[in-house]
Amino acid sequence: MTLSTIGAFIVFCVALLHAYWGFGGKFLADKAVPTDDDGVPMFVPGKVATFAVVAVLLVLAWAMVSSGVAAKVISGVFALIFFARFVGDFNYAGMFKKHKNTEFARMDTLIYSPLCLFLAVCSCFAVLQ
Repeated sequence: MTLSTIGAFIVFCVALLHAYWGFGGKFLADKAVPTDDDGVPMFVPGKVATFAVVAVLLVLAWAMVSSGVAAKVISGVFALIFFARFVGDFNYAGMFKKHKNTEFARMDTLIYSPLCLFLAVCSCFAVLQ
């Protein structure tokens, strides 16, 4: 099994989690959106936006295990996006954030940002295959 296949499986699972949220699921939903230091969400994703993320993630999962120029371009673009997400906005998200004392920030440091770095590597690997 290659890194791109492992990455595609993880992206597919993340897409399923977003679909669950889109249908009203609550598991981890309160830890999935950045909050300010008082716990107020920075934004409230709607159903359309959540399902748009599902669609985009499914396209990426497909691209990571496919061949062809379009699949490689999609994987390359997402390698950059995931790396940018790993670095973050320097305030509330990413490895270099200032605000580190919220539930989201803790999950971001332990899971979300490292996962984004791993998916950036997997996406790069998909480009090189």
